[in-house]
Amino acid sequence: MPARPTLALVALAACLVCARPGGALTLDQAQAEALARNPALRALDDRVRAAQARCAQALAPFLPRLDVDGQHLFQGQYGSTDIAFPAFGFNDLAFPTAFPQDTLDVRVGWTVFDGWRGVRGRQAALAEARAALLQRSYAAERLRFKVATAFY
Repeated sequence: MPARPTLALVALAACLVCARPGGALTLDQAQAEALARNPALRALDDRVRAAQARCAQALAPFLPRLDVDGQHLFQGQYGSTDIAFPAFGFNDLAFPTAFPQDTLDVRVGWTVFDGWRGVRGRQAALAEARAALLQRSYAAERLRFKVATAFY
């Protein structure tokens, strides 16, 4: 084990002792301060939160989906509508007509079974979250041990 982290922990404990208005810290207080101020533990906390978010994200493909798309286009297309009035002797009258185009697309989807891919993805995300939690707790216990070693 390199001497620098141990030396840094001793310096941290000494600074904490000097900075306290009441004087010396107890072991529990020193460990709590080290755990609260350790940037590596904060990074591991972020990793745990990210892994837990991926657990929820793994279920997203199984949620129902609703896609709605609408358009209104008024294009410069004109045509003619032929209307016949046989009673009046007009068999072919042409009236100009504009052709606006309105579309509305609605799609609904729901994945019911995907060949166990989603279940395996969820299991992998859960295993990753458990691994991140274990790494975080291991790092915290290692830090507690280093502080206790430096304390005595």
